[in-house]
Amino acid sequence: MLAEAFEVDLPAGGVIYRGVLHRETVVLALVVEGLLRVYMTSPEGRQVTIRYVTTSDVLGVPIVIGRGGPVDVQALTDCVLLRLSPERFRNLVGADPAVGLQVARELSRRVFQTSELLAQNVFFSVQRRVAHHLLDLAQREGDQLVVPAKQQDIADAIGTVREVVARALKRLRELGLIATCNGAIVLVDPSELHRVAQGE
Repeated sequence: MLAEAFEVDLPAGGVIYRGVLHRETVVLALVVEGLLRVYMTSPEGRQVTIRYVTTSDVLGVPIVIGRGGPVDVQALTDCVLLRLSPERFRNLVGADPAVGLQVARELSRRVFQTSELLAQNVFFSVQRRVAHHLLDLAQREGDQLVVPAKQQDIADAIGTVREVVARALKRLRELGLIATCNGAIVLVDPSELHRVAQGE
């Protein structure tokens, strides 16, 4: 798999691909460092995140194995990716049953993750959804957990508008669970934020 692999840098905000994917244009990559989101956009322009991708995850497996779909992938932080050969990957999966089984398990895991995220976005309150996404997006910076996302990014992630997210964040600040420092959201009390995310 590494014979034709090469490293690429993707800055925060960068998009790997947009819209309907084709096997000929797929990006298959191992995330060496960084955080990305896989999302869908409605005809009206609203967005919803269907998966977060971080260090040691692989992008592009479903399209390499099957067919494309109307998804986009955007870097939330500066990322380092190791681009892999889709053709080599397909050949390896087809030739080695053990590899094929591991790929099937990975795809099954993703289906359950996506279903869980979809259920959260449909059934959970905005407050719970915001808390959940803050925990998903948080990264360690020194002794703090910091979310490198703006209000609009969070709104896009949960399929709502920025004003709704702003109200939810204000409430979390009032509860002392988060703070804003240098334009970033800092998780002051992650354990209590987790309780909010769980609906407790």
